[in-house]
Formats: sequence, C-alpha cells, structure tokens
Amino acid sequence: GHDEAPDPSLRANRKLAPASQALIGDAISTQHQREVLAALATDQAKAAFISGSGPGSGAWATASPMGRTAIGDADFRLLAITRLGLPIPVPDVPLPNAAPLACLACGKSMDLSGAHAFECRRVTMSGVQNHRHNDVRDALKTALFDDPLTRAMGLRAAAEVPVAARFPPKPDAPKGVIRADLEVTHRHKPTEVHLIDVTVTYPNATKLPSSNTLEGRGAAAKAAEDVKDTFYNKRAVIPAGVLVTVALETFGTLGARGDAYIRGVARNYARPVTWLDAPADNGPKFVDHGGRYSIFLRRLRELISVTLQRGNAAFIRKWLDICVPKGAAAPGGPDAGDAGAAALEGA
Repeated sequence: GHDEAPDPSLRANRKLAPASQALIGDAISTQHQREVLAALATDQAKAAFISGSGPGSGAWATASPMGRTAIGDADFRLLAITRLGLPIPVPDVPLPNAAPLACLACGKSMDLSGAHAFECRRVTMSGVQNHRHNDVRDALKTALFDDPLTRAMGLRAAAEVPVAARFPPKPDAPKGVIRADLEVTHRHKPTEVHLIDVTVTYPNATKLPSSNTLEGRGAAAKAAEDVKDTFYNKRAVIPAGVLVTVALETFGTLGARGDAYIRGVARNYARPVTWLDAPADNGPKFVDHGGRYSIFLRRLRELISVTLQRGNAAFIRKWLDICVPKGAAAPGGPDAGDAGAAALEGA
C-alpha cells in the first residue's frame, strides 16, 4: 500500500515516457547479458553469445514444431547444446574436454564447442554451405512473397535472375554472369524492383573484434552487407536502394538492411492505420491493427530462424563426421555406427 497521491501531471500527460516499459525491459536484459559476457572465457564464445541474442535469433527455439518449422529431436539437441555454449558429447572423449583436439580435415586446433564447424574449409566446401544458403533463400521467398495476401499486394519474386537482364554491366566488370538470389517486382508499380541477396556470415571474433561486444552486435552482418555492396557495384549499374542484402549471422542476428526491408513488407501486409493525433514532428504513428503485422513478422522470423538452424545442424554433423578424431567418433557418422548416434540421441 502506498498512501501518497500520484502526481496529477503524470495522469494528465501520459506521453511523458513513451515506451517506458520496453526501455526498462531492455535495460534489465542488457545488464543480464553483460553478466553472462563477463563469465564467458573466450572472445569467440562472447561473439557467438551476442550473435545469438539479436532480435528474432532465438525464434527457432519457440517455433511450433510442426510442418515447415519442425526440427528433429537430434538436431534440436545439437542446437540447444551449441546455443548454451556447452561441449558437444561424443564417444571416448570425457567432458568437459580441456585439451584441444587437432582437426582431421585441416589440422587446426579446435575444441568440442562446434565452432570449428563454421570455419573449417573442408566443412564449408562440402556442400552444406550452399544447401543452407539456398534453403534460407527459399524460406524467405516462401514467407514474404508466396503468401496469398502479399501476392494480392502485387509483389512477385523470382529466384536466381541474371542482374544483366535488368541492369547493364559496367565496362570493366569481371567476366561471368551474376544472379540475384531474388528479384522482387511490383505488379502495380512496374518500375519498382528490388534485388535481394541472401548471405549467412560467421561472427569471427578474431577477424572482427567488435563482434564480441554488445555495442558491436550485428557487426558481422554489417560487414557482409558492405562486401555485397562492393561485389554488385563493381559489376553492374544498379541504382541506389535497389539492392537489398539480407545478411544473417550464423547464430541468428539479422542485418539492419534486411530487417528494415522485411519490416517494410510486413507493414504493408498489415495495412496499418494511423492515429489522428499523431505528433506532427514524428509523422504518422503506426498501429498494429488486429496484430497482423506482429503475427506476420513472427511467422517470418520463425521460418527463417528454423531454416538457418537446420543448416547449422548440418554443419555440425559434417564436422563431427570429417573433423573429429576417430577416437572421438562422430555421432551418426559413417564410422561411428549405432554407438555414435546413440550418444547424440541421449545427450
């Protein structure tokens, strides 16, 4: 009980602290994250933690395990272990394993956190990287542009379209055909077009030191966006605003440009309304009428997140197969037999 009367000015002006609940919640969350970071032993562990704490990055863990957002039990265990920063259990290696292991494929030192799965060239070149990229691209196309309501808005998307079919190549461009992952057109606005390039990037704390700080969240995605800008602008005359790089970090954080584009489509999908008394200095105030914007965005994030993490599980399985020394047999790998599969299933 509090007998003191509330300040009448607070009741009269409820806009003194807009979004105060969200601000307080963010401050508490940030403090908890700083405490976790202080307890992590390596810069790479910190970078992985930060990359996995961006908006929507954990959507795979709460998505309904049905249909396109289902993850198999064994893969879910693998992903949960790596998200928690725990060593991956394999036969004949006691946990925790303090001694570093030598990768059978490249010879580099590694531990059982699974981080080496995303850095070993033998793993990334084995086909799992292309499969993950294509699956994420297809999930984005399905969620954004194959929905009946987005199609009713006039949006159309085609995959792997040659850029030269719409934008002229530069005279000094390197040879070869470049293709956009998705070309998005608008039936009602024939001149409006976007080229979408999907990329997944690993937040390497050694190459990008800022990625292991809270202030550097999304640094790897931002670097990937810049790389794609350079790649396309060297090869074709593309007007500003046409290229949209949807850059995802391995552990889920979505780059700012891709996030802004997706939110824009979602807002148009939701057909938002505006408040009549919206402040003139801030423009119309967006209102999520009927929750359509939130539902659409959540469904999209869940599908992309689940697809990305399924791909990550494939990376880890390949790493267990070809990188982990045979004394530490790979669960589910060809040389591990039933014992390896059982180790993972029982983790």
